[in-house]
Amino acid sequence: MTGIRDVLKFLNDWIPEQIGMPGDRIGLQVGDPDQPVTGILLCLDVTAPVIEEAIRTRSNLIIAHHPFLFNPISRLNSTSPRATIIRNCLVHHLTIVAAHTNLDFIFGGVSTVLAGQLGLSGIRILDPGKGQTRKLEVYIPEGAVDQVQRALSEAGAGRIGHYTNCAFRSAGTGTFLGDEHSNPTIGTAGVPETVQEIRLEMVYPVWKESAVTEALRRSHPYETPAYQILATGNDSTDTGAGAIGTLPSPVTLADFARQIKDTLPSAGLRYAGNPDQKIQTVAVCGGAGSDLIGKARQAGADCLVTADLKYHQFFESDDRFGLIDAGHYETESVVLEPLKSTLTRAFPGLPVQVTTINTNPVMTIK
Repeated sequence: MTGIRDVLKFLNDWIPEQIGMPGDRIGLQVGDPDQPVTGILLCLDVTAPVIEEAIRTRSNLIIAHHPFLFNPISRLNSTSPRATIIRNCLVHHLTIVAAHTNLDFIFGGVSTVLAGQLGLSGIRILDPGKGQTRKLEVYIPEGAVDQVQRALSEAGAGRIGHYTNCAFRSAGTGTFLGDEHSNPTIGTAGVPETVQEIRLEMVYPVWKESAVTEALRRSHPYETPAYQILATGNDSTDTGAGAIGTLPSPVTLADFARQIKDTLPSAGLRYAGNPDQKIQTVAVCGGAGSDLIGKARQAGADCLVTADLKYHQFFESDDRFGLIDAGHYETESVVLEPLKSTLTRAFPGLPVQVTTINTNPVMTIK
């Protein structure tokens, strides 16, 4: 039976905490990770109605985008809504897990899903993550290269953009001399050996390092594989903030704003710029993304779609660059259905559902 730890491991392999914002509250927040999963309920925010829905649907694992526990709790008492939620979780054996900026900063997460919802193509990360890639160089006898590369790929190495099993091979000659305690795969201890080897080079994300090095040791025929790990300055193609892509054809800023209002569960949105400006290259950031205005301009975007813009930030728009505030809940809730699909594929037969509760606290008078 699938346990909560199995789901946590899957999430950590796909959207590890390391790619989120430093200090973010990601992962297990409330509950017992050692119990089996009866069902998963996905939501943007944990509220009392969401807890009631989880109890009613027998979903003992709640995965929320926004952390339920973010700021320290100074007191818990019977009149506190947060205390009531925690008490109900403990009484009904519910577990709460947060997938916050780690879900924001992954290709296939909040912003790239939003970009797809808005009809963009050629989608890529707007502000790629840096310092998250390592390169492995390992020396392998010619006959064992394929098995080692296969094992490294399965462990997460060799992925570049939309390509997997990426590697570079170069031939050379390796030499070694085993001492009396060695047990060489090729040759004899105490006898100098010369072997035709292949240097295999593959990149991997830093959070996959343990899995990659374990796969190397397991698959390599040598008693002691010779390898080195190098840090790179490469931009990540899979992680980072925001997304950017292109519309099929140019539209005016005003028409695009109306399209967004019709596409997202939005009661209304705000925008600034020239309503008649033709736009085609669009940057997006689900949730609060005002810090990406400069990145969007540098990337050649005609406008940025995000949320939580302040009044004075709208003045950063002009005749050539528009700003659209489509709402925090509206630009992030689009990720819940794709997240459901991902978990359903990973755990066939396990009930996974998106909450029916609209947890947006903001009300709009039309």
